[in-house]
Amino acid sequence: APRLHRGGRGFEPLIAHKALHYEVLFLFNMTMNFIVFILCSESKKRFYIGFTSNLEERIIRHNQKSKGFTGSCNDWKLVYQEKYNTKEEAQSREIQIKSWKSNIKIRQLITEK
Repeated sequence: APRLHRGGRGFEPLIAHKALHYEVLFLFNMTMNFIVFILCSESKKRFYIGFTSNLEERIIRHNQKSKGFTGSCNDWKLVYQEKYNTKEEAQSREIQIKSWKSNIKIRQLITEK
């Protein structure tokens, strides 16, 4: 099979760079923190439950009026958060909290922190 080189200047084959790229992405995802969070809107008297790897950016996006559940108001405040090492753990916890469908149970979680 022909070897793929960059510009003929003695670089490693392009395939090696792709493998390194995927390895770096894998390690980055392994060390990235994911956060399960609960936002509260006073005007809506509702909670929003989600997860993200960038909490500050996510709160800003939720407070920009747009389409969707959180888009009709811009008073969302962070009231709870939990950190996880993997996306799968965070997603599983988000699903668990959403499955409660109980403001009472969510309020208990928030006050017990």
